[in-house]
Amino acid sequence: MKATNNREIRSVPTNKVADEIRAGGSPTLNALFETWGAPEPLIVFDPAEADMRESRLVTLLRYWRGMPKAMGLPRFQDLDPIDITSALGIVMLLEVLESGDDYRYLIYGEEIAERFGRNMVGQRTSDIPTHPSVTTLFLACYRVVIDTRRPILTEHSAPPQVSATSWRRLVMPLAGDGGQVERILVGNIPGSWRNPS
Repeated sequence: MKATNNREIRSVPTNKVADEIRAGGSPTLNALFETWGAPEPLIVFDPAEADMRESRLVTLLRYWRGMPKAMGLPRFQDLDPIDITSALGIVMLLEVLESGDDYRYLIYGEEIAERFGRNMVGQRTSDIPTHPSVTTLFLACYRVVIDTRRPILTEHSAPPQVSATSWRRLVMPLAGDGGQVERILVGNIPGSWRNPS
């Protein structure tokens, strides 16, 4: 396969990848990960507790399911960090920007920041200093969660400059009073430790 440079990857439309994910799989995304030798990401819609494989993700899924609803979705105004203290180190809370074309990190868990090598609070998803294929995965999956109003579970390899081999992420929509998705709640579990290169 022809090597793809970062500029070509950044030019891949996020909406195209999101459409493919909604249809059941993304050949475009898989090819982007292949450019650096990574396997295709795992994406599971409406994951069950058994899919979590980690107690803190189960805690977050149960909490999200039990929150008060606005038009069928948990309301972000009812999110109380005290209720999920045991999982806060792996929690991210994102504000939806530009009708879902980008997202701002409002909460970025301490364990995530330590393993990623920086805290992203106040910054945008589009500005994450990582391989563009990973940014495309994030933006497309958040878009899918907004459009389908369903949670998803993802797992993907991390680029070698990160001290985690992979990330397992539970992504859940949160609505405002009008029922539109205005926040995204994410539980993010790092894989095995490694020395970044």
